[in-house]
Amino acid sequence: YAYTVSESVAGQYEKDYGIKLKVVRNTPMRTDSLLQSNDNVFPTEKTILLLQGSGINKDRGAEELIESMQLLPDNFLLALIGGGEIWDDLKKLCRGLRLENKVMFIEKVPHDELKKYTVHAYLGLSLDKPTNLNYKLSLPNKIFDYIHAGVPVIASDIKEVKKILDTYQVGTTIDEVTPQAIATAVISVFENKQQYETWKQNTTKAAEELCWQKEQLILKKIFDVM
Repeated sequence: YAYTVSESVAGQYEKDYGIKLKVVRNTPMRTDSLLQSNDNVFPTEKTILLLQGSGINKDRGAEELIESMQLLPDNFLLALIGGGEIWDDLKKLCRGLRLENKVMFIEKVPHDELKKYTVHAYLGLSLDKPTNLNYKLSLPNKIFDYIHAGVPVIASDIKEVKKILDTYQVGTTIDEVTPQAIATAVISVFENKQQYETWKQNTTKAAEELCWQKEQLILKKIFDVM
């Protein structure tokens, strides 16, 4: 018996090795306390765009996201939380573009503390490029974290991510990861308040379904038949 983290990865294993894998997604435990966080972790006058992750590496869209801040009004603040192979390079890029007042870097924090930041974001970003099979088939944990925090999502057009956003109507995807495409999407979302509020409301139902309380039942069934 074997299991993996998404239907796309399971399909690839079956194609390559003839093994049918179960799917157990890495979703958070559903709680109500997250949405009640009142911690003042960002400037209240700013509209927070968030990219979080411990593996913010090459081809995950962080460079283009920082560059997009040049095209966005000053009321937007980009928060990058985590780390990765290009973390220091991103800081250099920010300084080179003189965006220190529009981009905030926050080093890795424990997951419970991370939630206090996530819940205050206006939009969560996930911008992996399909440059390798790992990214092409990925379903990043941050997608579920954003949803559980009640935060709509802008993401690159990755199959598994697009499926979540379209199924639950909690965000949108962009066709290409460029500064212009990112900025255009952000401004479009900001200007369409009704659509944004619908996405935000939909995150509640999505979180009820995309939670560990449900995924763990699949895992238990796998071990029960062994």
